[in-house]
Amino acid sequence: MNPTIKSNIKKIIFTSGFNLVKKPLPDLISETAALNPTTPYAKSKYIGEQLMQEYAAKYALNMNILRLSSPVNLNVHLLPETVVKRWILQSVNNQTIQIHGNGNRTQDFVAVSDIANAFLSCIEYENVNG
Repeated sequence: MNPTIKSNIKKIIFTSGFNLVKKPLPDLISETAALNPTTPYAKSKYIGEQLMQEYAAKYALNMNILRLSSPVNLNVHLLPETVVKRWILQSVNNQTIQIHGNGNRTQDFVAVSDIANAFLSCIEYENVNG
């Protein structure tokens, strides 16, 4: 018996990682962007995506995959004690922002409110991934 029928599962939303996307990043990143998971974490997310896609196809389930970048809370006081929080507080307090290393590293962030909206969209709509 299909275990999803037994448990009445209607939809699967799999949280994956933005770090699967092949570097250098294309100007426009879409669901069809080339992938190249290089770290053990990225590889585990890629395998998870594949397994979930197979499961959804096998049992005709509606499924969405969300590849998230680094989440950041818009309430600075709820941020963990990281360099991002220090930079924001230094900026707000008109202090010099201290850069560690050579300053060449870049990173993308996404607001947790945008992540929540993405999950809500997946829940509300039949199939937002196409």
